[in-house]
Formats: sequence, C-alpha cells, structure tokens
Amino acid sequence: MDLDGLVLVRRPWERRGISRSTLYAEIAAGLFPRPVKPSPRIAAWPRGEIDAITRAHIAGASVADVRAVVARIYAARAALAAGGDSPRAA
Repeated sequence: MDLDGLVLVRRPWERRGISRSTLYAEIAAGLFPRPVKPSPRIAAWPRGEIDAITRAHIAGASVADVRAVVARIYAARAALAAGGDSPRAA
C-alpha cells in the first residue's frame, strides 16, 4: 500500500463488518493501526490500511502476521512523515 495519496475512511468498523468497540480492542492489541489525525477533531484511517488488514484476515494470517502488517503500516507512516519515500506497508 502506497501512502502517497491518502483516502481517509471515517468509520472503518463498518467497512470491515465489525463493531466500533471491536475495532478499538484490535487497536489496543496491536491488530489494527491507530487512526491518523488530519485535524484536531477528525480521526480517520487511510483506506489502503484497512484493505491491507482485511486482506491479511481473508488470507488466514496469524495474529503475529497481522501485527507485522500493522508494523509495516506504522513504518510507512513514519517514512511519509519524515518526507522520505514511503515503503510498501502491505
């Protein structure tokens, strides 16, 4: 997933077919990335990040594999924030 063009999704739990509380439990467990804050009052997720996690689940990824996808997402975000080339997150 390339983070050069962000398309933000405000309600990822609906896109994944899970409850909001389940999503935040996954964030706490390291199984879903924290939201980005494009402004002080908005928390959202890039669509590609949601898709990467969903693809991992569809593929039958283990908990460790999903955490690795989340780690790659955070690395891509950090690279983008530093102004460098964004690595592939998933």
